[in-house]
Amino acid sequence: MEITALCITLMMNVLMLMTAHVQHSYTQNYDADSLHIFVSRLQYFEYEQITLTCEGFDDITKWQVRRTLKGVQTICATTWEKSTGPCTIENALILDSGEYWCQATEGQQRSNTITVKISTGLVILESPALPVTEGESVTLLCRKRKTRNLTADFFKDGFHAATSATGEMTIQNVAKSDEGLYKCWIEGSGESSESRMVVRGMKKGHEDVPPSQRRHVFILLCVIFTILLAFLLLLLNGLLHCVKRGTGASTSPPSSHPTTPPQTAEPGGSSSAAPLLPVTTACGLTDENSAVYYTIN
Repeated sequence: MEITALCITLMMNVLMLMTAHVQHSYTQNYDADSLHIFVSRLQYFEYEQITLTCEGFDDITKWQVRRTLKGVQTICATTWEKSTGPCTIENALILDSGEYWCQATEGQQRSNTITVKISTGLVILESPALPVTEGESVTLLCRKRKTRNLTADFFKDGFHAATSATGEMTIQNVAKSDEGLYKCWIEGSGESSESRMVVRGMKKGHEDVPPSQRRHVFILLCVIFTILLAFLLLLLNGLLHCVKRGTGASTSPPSSHPTTPPQTAEPGGSSSAAPLLPVTTACGLTDENSAVYYTIN
């Protein structure tokens, strides 16, 4: 019994370690792939309304939009401390410029971080708030307050990238080399602030599977593994029990009765021995050294 208990303890420890490792890896991937903060663009004019939402937090009961303004972390708005809905800033001020992200109030789950900029000038650059996947197309828009379709120059990392008569710059088949800081300039109106466009690699393999499905697969694998482990433990316990009983039978003291089977007399004075049948030991195994024979009349 001591051996069985030790084996069960070791197997359960292995199961707990494997489950914890898989859960940790899964949580990291799940957070990175599915939890993100969404806003329509990264630059706004002063006094515009900004709405930030958290996506992928459906299974998390308490979460908040948080931000860092001038190095200080705060919640999105003083009236939004316990809400799980979108965070809306009615009249954005330049003081609302900073980093924003979504975070669970219990646990370590958090989304990506975006940088929102509020401009007091006349020109802003509308660029994707979320990372762009390689191979996709992306359009950057240089916009003057209440005016569109003006000729604009676009710059990437400080270097001139393109000139557009419509104020739009479209990048076909985005590559990793297109990642960087972008800004635009409209003659007579000035230039926008810089915003970073992030480019991520193409999705491959398991990344194409939605996070919710990956979570179900993880749970299913844990259940299957647990069932198999329980079956192996029962099998091991049965084998150890059989070996123990077999060992006890083989080491039992010899019987004081003679092992020679009795002879039966047949009519006419002759005698013959009845067929000898070995007694089966534990678990259906026959012990040749300690078998007890009996006769059938």
